[in-house]
Amino acid sequence: MLKSMDSLFHFTKDLDVLFSILTTGFRGSFCKEVFKYRELEIVQYVPKISFCDLTENTLSEYKNYGNYGIGISKIWAKENKLNPVLYMENNSLVSKAFIEGYIGNRKAYGFVNSTCLALGETWRANQNNEQHILSFLNISTDVAWENLEVLQATKNVLDYNNYSMLFMKPYDGYLSRQGREEHYCFYDEREWCYVPEKSDFLNNYIKSEEWFLEWRGNRVKPLLDDLKLNFKFTDVTHLLVKDESDITELKNKIDQLDNSIISIEDKERLKSLIKIF
Repeated sequence: MLKSMDSLFHFTKDLDVLFSILTTGFRGSFCKEVFKYRELEIVQYVPKISFCDLTENTLSEYKNYGNYGIGISKIWAKENKLNPVLYMENNSLVSKAFIEGYIGNRKAYGFVNSTCLALGETWRANQNNEQHILSFLNISTDVAWENLEVLQATKNVLDYNNYSMLFMKPYDGYLSRQGREEHYCFYDEREWCYVPEKSDFLNNYIKSEEWFLEWRGNRVKPLLDDLKLNFKFTDVTHLLVKDESDITELKNKIDQLDNSIISIEDKERLKSLIKIF
């Protein structure tokens, strides 16, 4: 039986990008996820940094993501609050519940926000006139505040639902590669990812196809400068390259790092982790 390693892997198509990750950390991007259940379909654009949980003998099967990769300790991953994604088969009841919940969340957010605004306006009107009878639901100021607490609790639940949904991924689907759509089993990746908990990303993560295409432009996968994870050199477990010339070049790049940011011992350790896959 093949067991998980104590590392997660992140792949790239360029040696310079691999070295940039090694020296400046991981950066995320918006990832398009398409979910279907019968005639229903929803699309999410998720801000995240993704990794694969692979075995040593399957690493070479993921060169479609690039000929270069970096392995990082799972201890680091857990400390930085990464989590495995939940894969959903399109015809499953989980997919049905997910899509219905996604649509319901949008409506529920609208109700909570509009109700909070109405209660706030009613409370302010009552403060200006002690004799004023509350017009909204004919309730007292105290009850209004109680409802605001319930509404806030409801919003917290909705926030949790929305955040959890960002860790969902289809079991399989179509993946665009070199201008072609290919059927692909995403489940094989055993993805872990980091999604920011509270940020402008989540406040605005529901994006349209038009927005996504405009944001991406001609770039294959543009990176987000403010979605970043740092690590220590000692957290690195693997450095994967394409050929012997890459080994030499990467070793030279590591040797040229300033000794003020990395010890000689760490340089030697990193060079020992380089291998062709």
